[in-house]
Amino acid sequence: MTPIQLSFTAFGPFPKNEVINFKSLGKNPLFLINGPTGAGKTTILDAMCFALYGKTTGDERGGDQMRCDLAAADTLTEVVFSFHIGNASYRIRRVPDQPRPKARGEGFTQQSSEAQLWQLDEQGEPQKLLVSSKVTQANHDIQQLLGLSVDQFRQVMVLPQGQFRKLLTAGSAEREKIFSQLFQTGIYAKLEEALKRQALELNRELESINDSRQALLRQHDLEHTSALGVALDAADSHRHQMHLANLYAQAAFSSAEKVLTRAEQLAATYTQLDTLITKREALNEQSSLIEQDKIKLNAIERAKSIAAVYQHQVSAQASLAAIRERLAKAKTHTEQATIEYQRAQTRQADIPALQDRVRLTQEQIQKLERYSALVNDFQSAQSLYQESSLQFAEASTQHEQKRALLTSSVESLDQWVAYQKQQSQLTEGLSAAQQRVFELTTAVELAQKRDVLEKQRNDCKARLDESRAAGLRFKAEFDECESAATRLERDWHLGQAAILSQSLTPGEPCPVCGSQDHPSPQPSTIEVPTQEQIKEARLQLSLKDQNLTQERSNYRFINKELDKCINDLSECEKKLKDNAVLSLKEIESKLSEAEKQHQVGQQADKERRAAGEQIDKLNQQINALRAELELLEQEVSRFRAAKEVAAANAGKLSADLPEEYRDSSVVEQALVNSRTALANDNKAIEDITNAIQAAYTSLQSQSAVEQAVSEELPVVETQALQARDEFTQALKASSFDNEEAFKEAYQAIDSASSLQERLLQYDNAVTANNAAIDQLKEQIGSQERPDINRLSDDLNSYQHAKTEANKHWVAADHQVSDLLKTQERLDAIALKAQELDKAYAVVGTLSQVANGQTSSRVSLQRFVLSVLLDDVLLEASHRLLLMSKGRYNLLRKEERSAGNVASGLDLEVEDTYSGRVRAVETLSGGEGFMAALALALGLSEVVQAYAGGIRLDVLFIDEGFGSLDPESLDLAIQTLMDLQQGGRMIGIISHVAELKEQMPLRIDIETSRLGSRIAMADL
Repeated sequence: MTPIQLSFTAFGPFPKNEVINFKSLGKNPLFLINGPTGAGKTTILDAMCFALYGKTTGDERGGDQMRCDLAAADTLTEVVFSFHIGNASYRIRRVPDQPRPKARGEGFTQQSSEAQLWQLDEQGEPQKLLVSSKVTQANHDIQQLLGLSVDQFRQVMVLPQGQFRKLLTAGSAEREKIFSQLFQTGIYAKLEEALKRQALELNRELESINDSRQALLRQHDLEHTSALGVALDAADSHRHQMHLANLYAQAAFSSAEKVLTRAEQLAATYTQLDTLITKREALNEQSSLIEQDKIKLNAIERAKSIAAVYQHQVSAQASLAAIRERLAKAKTHTEQATIEYQRAQTRQADIPALQDRVRLTQEQIQKLERYSALVNDFQSAQSLYQESSLQFAEASTQHEQKRALLTSSVESLDQWVAYQKQQSQLTEGLSAAQQRVFELTTAVELAQKRDVLEKQRNDCKARLDESRAAGLRFKAEFDECESAATRLERDWHLGQAAILSQSLTPGEPCPVCGSQDHPSPQPSTIEVPTQEQIKEARLQLSLKDQNLTQERSNYRFINKELDKCINDLSECEKKLKDNAVLSLKEIESKLSEAEKQHQVGQQADKERRAAGEQIDKLNQQINALRAELELLEQEVSRFRAAKEVAAANAGKLSADLPEEYRDSSVVEQALVNSRTALANDNKAIEDITNAIQAAYTSLQSQSAVEQAVSEELPVVETQALQARDEFTQALKASSFDNEEAFKEAYQAIDSASSLQERLLQYDNAVTANNAAIDQLKEQIGSQERPDINRLSDDLNSYQHAKTEANKHWVAADHQVSDLLKTQERLDAIALKAQELDKAYAVVGTLSQVANGQTSSRVSLQRFVLSVLLDDVLLEASHRLLLMSKGRYNLLRKEERSAGNVASGLDLEVEDTYSGRVRAVETLSGGEGFMAALALALGLSEVVQAYAGGIRLDVLFIDEGFGSLDPESLDLAIQTLMDLQQGGRMIGIISHVAELKEQMPLRIDIETSRLGSRIAMADL
């Protein structure tokens, strides 16, 4: 990956847009990024790392914390980075989470993070959009393009502050992850995993097959496969006996079932006969009611002959009542209409007064409309005067407040400058204190781990003793339970033979052999156990076996855990070195003292940086306050003039407008009231006129209705009298004693049809019942009523005997079938186990070798990477010898790590002055920097040399050169210049004065109270 151009806006201490064109630095440049402390040198690397991965180099601040405080509110924080990978070019843009002004209205809204990724054409213009806005998709695509995660990118391409030694001091496992990405050795890891997976699968299949074999044998209470044949013969013989007993029980049940069926049919016939006799008695009880229904039906027929005359008389009487009611209502309505007409005539006298009031109201409305036009102008002038007065007062107040704030800020600036100088004197020796804290923190962690491991070791020993005792106890219980189960099964078999011998009858065939002679039947001399007792014994035996197996597995697991604790404890003691003789409290005491010293220096450094930031803010605040004071003075003058003009206009308008009408709402309300009164008076005149006309019309209409009804009444009275005479004559001619008897029969006319139908149904029911009784008596004949309960009990006895016999026969048949199936499955399992053993002998061995499960503890991928690491160390040692003046070489640690820790990629350093080999962690700050730099450069060379690897065309180094003496600094610079000649871009971030003198190609960071900016030097 080679940078082309980096652009960032409102990022870190840079308030505006800054652009770095790496092409302008030349081909494969060696350049310096220079500037004072806090100016933003590291921010350039943060911007590059954030553009690619959305994270900064130190990962101490997120993207949402990188917005510049000095940037304008409407300036969006964003980073755009263009770069080459091989022959392809790409551009990525990222925007972090940040507040931004709302598009409409006041206030801020939250801008969400976003990312875009383009592929560029040969002219550097976007050719294809790969990611539109999704941040997670951009992270994934960048990692695929570069082949590095963000942590690996920091360790091999961008070495930030505080992270420089991580590649050098990384553990074997962490270095394996980095190198496997750089050298694309994932194929070996996949091969390891595939072999491991195949071996585990084969082992699981073997264990599953063995478990299946044991489970099959336990199902039939067999200890080994040879006992299966004996059990099969005994089961087949038992099945034949049960089959004969089952046939006998079925025949006895079938005969009893037929007898019960015939008895149930006869009992059902008796039940039907009883039901019919009961029904005949009920019909006889209804005969008196039937006679009453016949008399009632005869009266209904006589009433039908004069029903028409009666209905005519009733209709005439109803018409007469209706006409009389209509006449009474008409008279009432005529009286009410007369009263309403008289009342309306009395209101006519109010009309002249209402007309005079309408004229006066119209004149008032015209005057109010003229005031309405004037009051709007007066209120506008009054409002303008009040607004100008308020603006003048506010501007004057702000002017005084800003002047007081300026005086206070100048005083605070002087105090902060003195405080910064005081804190700078307390930061000396901070680096040495930090290293001491780091060493003691590591020692405390190791001591804590040592104490935990010692406790775990003692605990494992105690648990191992407990598990051994539990295993012996479970073995004794299993043996006792196995003997008891075997004894119960033997007694059950002997008892079955004795039971069969007792059931033999002289002269009848034996159900087993068929012989009719039984010379000496064997009597029973023992108590025969039940099937439930045998099943319970087998269950207890299975539980004891599970307990024993589980405890043996637990013993092996605890033993392995104890071995691991002992190995880890030994490794911990080695790492503690001189502190191994000290207790945890003693080491913690030393750490507490070192931390206090370090905290004092840290706090002073923090206060110094904070004071610097506060000084910059105060300078910015003072400049801003002076500019604001000048603007406020201009505003005070402008608002004073506007106030005087508004006062003159308001005074002129107030002369033409009465004081009570200077409020527009008062004028408008008066207009509304006058217009409402005018409308009400006009409506009152109209309502009086309409009421008089409506009352007169209603009176005329009601008088006409009353006259018409009075003329109709005599005619209806004559018709009602004639209808009554006709009904009286018809009633005398009928056979009814009086009018009440006729009305009773007349009201029952509708029920005549139902009475006729009920009488017919009764006659039919009596006839059918008598015929059915005669038929059933003929069918029963001389047969007696059967005893169904006794016959059902007999059938249930035979049913139970048949069920028991069938159950024994089915169980015996299933036992034979299960044994046959078990024999087939055991044969198949034996064949499968043989095939798996052959396969595991090959695959298991390959998996152990490939995954490092040998004495060397080196996997296949780690072996390949160790060869590559040797090549890297050859290149690195060549450069380290030059920079250390022939003293140090980097070596790969050949010895296996203690315990189960992975090894093969750990580093050591050879000191040619002392002839000793020691850990790289023991190098001093400057020595460690040179070793880490040499390792990074050697790694770059070797990665480039291998086809298909990742190209490391750029290397950024952030600080570290300050720990070198002048001679070592010259050697390091010469090493970087040699690397540059080999086709690399090298960027160094440092404020060391010697580097600025030796490297004229620079990117300078200039800082001021308004923020930082970038200046390209000597280009």
